[in-house]
Amino acid sequence: MSHANQMCNEITMDIDNRAAGKSMAKDQGPEMRRDAGPLSKGHNGQVDGHSFRKALGRFPTGVTVVTSRNANGRNVGATISAFASVSLDPPLVLFCITHDSETLAAIQETGRCVINVLAEDQEPISTLFSAPKVDWSQAVLRDSENDYPQIEGCLAYLGATLHAVHTGGDHTIVVLLITDVIATDGRPLVHHRSAYSRLVDVGPQGEET
Repeated sequence: MSHANQMCNEITMDIDNRAAGKSMAKDQGPEMRRDAGPLSKGHNGQVDGHSFRKALGRFPTGVTVVTSRNANGRNVGATISAFASVSLDPPLVLFCITHDSETLAAIQETGRCVINVLAEDQEPISTLFSAPKVDWSQAVLRDSENDYPQIEGCLAYLGATLHAVHTGGDHTIVVLLITDVIATDGRPLVHHRSAYSRLVDVGPQGEET
């Protein structure tokens, strides 16, 4: 199943968003919903950027950190929420990243990277790798057979090789072939409406359990 229509936007977190705290990613019930009114029409057949971001912010996503190593052997990485599956056979995924990203440049140089799927307690890791310059001393790495940086404590790791690169507006769409995976149990970190959220279990009547 393809989710290639996910928002192609590298996650950015400012101080106000982090101060907003965590929200509960659960259905609040029909009584809490409001009539959205008619669709907002943009000029020249294109909606404005603010309305576009606001609407897409209602779609919750998981959070990943894509890590690689450049041709000089220096670790690079970036927080990515625009991540999606593409194909089961062959196993392909995609993510979207800004054109000038050094992580993108490293992947294009070496052809390899690792996708680290963050757990719900890894908000500091997401914030760390959202910064323009990553302080790698703040990230605990695990031993990896493929010798590419993997962040300790993640829910899953997907080792990948570069399959294709496409231009998508102000971002680059990177398609990867997955070569190896590790998956563990736990809850994911979720990003929703410019803030971090978490999943909760609900009973048959919608109550938290």
